[in-house]
Amino acid sequence: MNKRGRKYQSIKEAKESLKRLPLYELKSRFNSGILTKIGSIAIRELIKEKEEQMSPDKETNDAFYNGEKIGEVAFIINDSVEILEGEEKGRFGSVISLISLSPEPIYLIELDGSDGDREFPQSLLRLVD
Repeated sequence: MNKRGRKYQSIKEAKESLKRLPLYELKSRFNSGILTKIGSIAIRELIKEKEEQMSPDKETNDAFYNGEKIGEVAFIINDSVEILEGEEKGRFGSVISLISLSPEPIYLIELDGSDGDREFPQSLLRLVD
């Protein structure tokens, strides 16, 4: 469904409407389970396209896993971080992967307390000493 509450008529219409959303928001909507079939297909396709476009190159990926900060990537493997906003605000975790670079770096964070892993944009994280 679009912002006005009406169902999308085609996958193309849905993708056009949803393409400006960041990857983490697309994944959140996809995992919500409240999408129409057309919306689900469109989001699944957009997620795949965005992941392919935004994946870190080999140099950036190697630097991240070697513990070297490079470019706009503020965190490295095993950095301890605090979540600054959203449902997980105030929780802590460890950086375990660099997912994408655009529009900003997205990290996979292993949340403390064995609550699994979640993706967060760099702007919602703070380095903990």
